[in-house]
Amino acid sequence: MAVNKRKTESYYLNTRPFDPVGLLSIKTDDNYFARILHAETGHYNHPTGKRLKSHSHNVYHLKLVTGGRGFFLIDDELYATDKGKLFLVGPNQSHCFMNASGDSTVYSEVTFEFINSDMQQMDLPFHTMVASLLNQYCTPVTTAKADPDVSDAIDNQISRMIEAGNQGEHDSHLWQISILAEMLFSLYENIFRPQTTEHITPIERACYYMQRNYAQKITLEQLASVAHLTPNYLSRYFKKTYGMTPINYLLKLRIDAACAILETTEDSLKYVSSRVGFTDHYYFSRVFRKLKGMPPGEYRKKLHQRT
Repeated sequence: MAVNKRKTESYYLNTRPFDPVGLLSIKTDDNYFARILHAETGHYNHPTGKRLKSHSHNVYHLKLVTGGRGFFLIDDELYATDKGKLFLVGPNQSHCFMNASGDSTVYSEVTFEFINSDMQQMDLPFHTMVASLLNQYCTPVTTAKADPDVSDAIDNQISRMIEAGNQGEHDSHLWQISILAEMLFSLYENIFRPQTTEHITPIERACYYMQRNYAQKITLEQLASVAHLTPNYLSRYFKKTYGMTPINYLLKLRIDAACAILETTEDSLKYVSSRVGFTDHYYFSRVFRKLKGMPPGEYRKKLHQRT
């Protein structure tokens, strides 16, 4: 999939001694101060047919997808990427992109840490870090779709961090931290702050539930309960809106996730089928053939031939 590339701009922390700035600090067992380690915009993640190895760090990552498509793996959970998608990765969370043949992802990111005077890093989860910083309850969130205004603001904030850091002035760290504080407060307001669901339609509620839980056992009755509708009404309303039944929508989610795993790993077909929510490997193969026009083994073989 072709994407519009933009000039890549980046900042990396040099090796100068850490100078704590009290503007953004968290007190737990000690005082921990924030600093920016890396910021980048316009990063182009190339397609690959190889199995990618997940990794983890004792730092915080914010990744904002600005174009293209692909998949992002966090703690063995697979998430589709599209423009405006935010990924919030905390210390020691395993993660990696899983771009397959034909996929490409463009994103902006910032990596930061909270450290004390002994250079020890804080390892609170991302949402707990924000909650501790603002003394507010935060909903546990790993990924979210940001509104265009929020997405543009975050992209701009990362650009400003890069500009401030690369100026090399003695107060550049202070400017970076002030921008990070602005960003984290925006994340609380738009992502972590508990939201009411009054504005979400019943169908959107059912879709969201399937997107988050597609690998689990889901019945029409469960979806109807989530949407606060009867099963029959949900089916009719859903098909009118999306052109397919809720169960067929769920099967499509599972097969799309299976394709990403087939394209980027050498996991067995039986394991892939169970990972995306199928309890019967043979049923998985039948559904895969119906939606993709070929069985999963042939799908993987054709990908390998292309790469």
